[in-house]
Amino acid sequence: MPLIKLISFDSKTVKLISANSLNSFLVKAEQKLGYKIEKILLENDKTEILDEENFKNLVHNSKEISLIALKQLIDKNAFENSKVQHQFQNLEPEQNEDDDGIKYFYNEYEQILNLLQNIKNEIKPKLAKKNKFLQK
Repeated sequence: MPLIKLISFDSKTVKLISANSLNSFLVKAEQKLGYKIEKILLENDKTEILDEENFKNLVHNSKEISLIALKQLIDKNAFENSKVQHQFQNLEPEQNEDDDGIKYFYNEYEQILNLLQNIKNEIKPKLAKKNKFLQK
């Protein structure tokens, strides 16, 4: 199942959802966001996902999927002209056509590696001290 990044309209909530169908996605998305979703838009071009066929094509043809869940009916032009549009531009990871989201996932991976390295650095002296104590 593909992993889909879901962003609430106010950009305060970002959730990851795994779904193979539009219906399954909507049920999970509404549970995670806590409100009834009336419209789903692609984050990059604000195209509306209208039916199961659109959703299936998106899932099969995209490596990274980011969708915006709208709570109220808002047309595409109103959304593009709103202040919220500016907020979404700031959330997008830096990408070009060649990286296909690699930079985004690499940054996440790098943060995890840094966290593990910090944990290792904290534990290593404690283990060395324990080993010295056990050898006595």
